[in-house]
Amino acid sequence: MSACLQEQWQEAPAEDGRLGLERGGPSLLWESGPALYQDLGPMEFRFGRWCLVPRARLLLRDARPVELGSRAFDLLHLLLSRRGFVVEKTAIVNFVWPNTIVEESNLRFQMATLRRVLGDDRNLIKTIPGRGYIFAAEYKLAG
Repeated sequence: MSACLQEQWQEAPAEDGRLGLERGGPSLLWESGPALYQDLGPMEFRFGRWCLVPRARLLLRDARPVELGSRAFDLLHLLLSRRGFVVEKTAIVNFVWPNTIVEESNLRFQMATLRRVLGDDRNLIKTIPGRGYIFAAEYKLAG
């Protein structure tokens, strides 16, 4: 998240205990899903040979587009935006599948898809057993 937005927004638990981006009201991150959050983040996330461009919904490897489904894209976007923090499974489901009831197997499938696309870099995403996932690599923000 850009430094300007980081100063304006603070992490705080929503009324139901979920963490999100707060600004004196309900959690925008979890309540509104990816469409709204896409406008709040940086222009690009760069990590290693990868670049995620949220507004274009584009993942690049070595400056070349990589095919990635929308759910896996949203999952990667969320993990990147919360780098260094464990993102709980319920928070991921609320973000990637807003207003939809899904089984945990859907999340496992999308995580497997994302890791398959990342190939040798799949270890950038760590599983925290019984809790969720964490993006555990450094990245640079652009824009």
